[in-house]
Amino acid sequence: MMKHILPIALLGAGLMASCFEDKGNYDYSEFTSQEIANVEDSYSKISFQDTLYITPEITPANAEYDYLWTLNETYTSLPSSGGGIPKDTISMEKNLAYPVDLPTGTYELCLSVKNRETGYTVFRNMTLYAQTEFSLGFYVLKETPDGNTEVDLHTSDALLDNLIEKSIGTSMAGKPKSMGLIFSYCYINPETGGYIYPRALSVCTEDDIRIFSLNDMSTIFTHADMFYGDMPANDVPMYLYPNGYIIAYVSEAGVNYNYQAPRNYWGGVFSAGKFGVPLAIEKGYKPNINMVYSAMAYYGFFFDELNHRFFKVDFNGQQISLFGENDADDQPVAWSPNNVPADYQLVFFGRNNVNGTSSDEQGYALFKDAQGQMHLYVLSLSSSFNNPILDVIDIPAGNRITEATVFASNENGASRIYFNSGNELWSYNVTTGEEKQLALQGYEGGEITYISNRYWTYESDAENNFNYLVVGAFQNGEYKVYMYETVGGEPTPGQAPARVLEGEGRAIKLHFNSPAMDLDNAEAASYYPCSF
Repeated sequence: MMKHILPIALLGAGLMASCFEDKGNYDYSEFTSQEIANVEDSYSKISFQDTLYITPEITPANAEYDYLWTLNETYTSLPSSGGGIPKDTISMEKNLAYPVDLPTGTYELCLSVKNRETGYTVFRNMTLYAQTEFSLGFYVLKETPDGNTEVDLHTSDALLDNLIEKSIGTSMAGKPKSMGLIFSYCYINPETGGYIYPRALSVCTEDDIRIFSLNDMSTIFTHADMFYGDMPANDVPMYLYPNGYIIAYVSEAGVNYNYQAPRNYWGGVFSAGKFGVPLAIEKGYKPNINMVYSAMAYYGFFFDELNHRFFKVDFNGQQISLFGENDADDQPVAWSPNNVPADYQLVFFGRNNVNGTSSDEQGYALFKDAQGQMHLYVLSLSSSFNNPILDVIDIPAGNRITEATVFASNENGASRIYFNSGNELWSYNVTTGEEKQLALQGYEGGEITYISNRYWTYESDAENNFNYLVVGAFQNGEYKVYMYETVGGEPTPGQAPARVLEGEGRAIKLHFNSPAMDLDNAEAASYYPCSF
């Protein structure tokens, strides 16, 4: 009997299954995700002037879609102190025609495309740089024919000259001393009472300073109103630069600071943009204008002319720090950072980091003594408070570098110090001590007034990246600034300059500005030379 049970059970199951009607729809069509093409990763437009046009191509083309364009403010330039990221719908059409009536800044643009039949949605994110005519180009600090201070801007297709006169009605009186680029300068908008933080350019003359907004070249502060209280005694301006989470102001009265980081991941540290009293140090001090900022150590390194010693300022502006006499193993070092010979005059202080690591970052402090001999102090630029001096190289009096008046260091490609010898460009190899004249293709001569290694290496702004050896020359009342690609710290053999800037006057310093520098000072300084 048992052997008949299984067939009967299977027969019953088959009869039961036949009682149900199969009503399924097996007429399936293959699912295809839509794709968005004919859009760029980023767009740059002039605020309150340009219209952004984008005509995306959607495939498959035979489907019906709903479109949504939204704009997120990634780095706000509005008078706001946080509270979320604004999000706005700017269009629901396929093709975008958007008048860019935005404050300058960086914005996230998003297109979402929804298939009406399947409900499937795809997204494409883009970056919109809302900028002004001052947002992209090379700024040249120059001495005018009458001995005053001006700034020119060289864009990709135009020269905007004498910007200071066009902004305030006259050039700044006195010869130019320095120009500093601040990636984010937070202060209170006097019209709205809210915080704004544009990029800024500081210009120092023999005894004056003015800080300009690079949104429109308007004045943020003058020397008279940049302090919370009275101006410190003997405040002769030298240099303004980003030092970690502070903006450091260097004058003959000392190093002052303004603590701010409005764009960073903490949600923003906002500031009125003004300065208090200089930081204090034992025995007092007088900073030399030549200084080095290390984005790896987050310190500014200085030389005290009053007491002939090195010191540094930290990224929070909390203190000035002196160095110990011994090394990290508490062993004596042959050279003191606190007792540099009294007749040594600091003529140049440069940064070098060939290998790109914090342990290899060095400072080159070049002194000239009363007999005209030069002495090169090689310092470790680190967060340590031990003796930073790695070596002291006594350069023979007959070397060409001892007669030079303009200096620069190669910061990222070679252990070189550049200098002028007559109207020629030379280099000094710190490792070997070799001096060498450098061949400059396309160079037309003149008095060399400026040498520098200028670079901008931020990966998200690859189209504007560069790393140049820059030489500024003056003749017949005009300047020419030559920018060369390099190999091993030398201009690429046989290669013409990548750029040549020309204008009236004597070039003293150069800074580059890009819309993609929309970062906090501590971040942007990793990709740009901030030292004087």
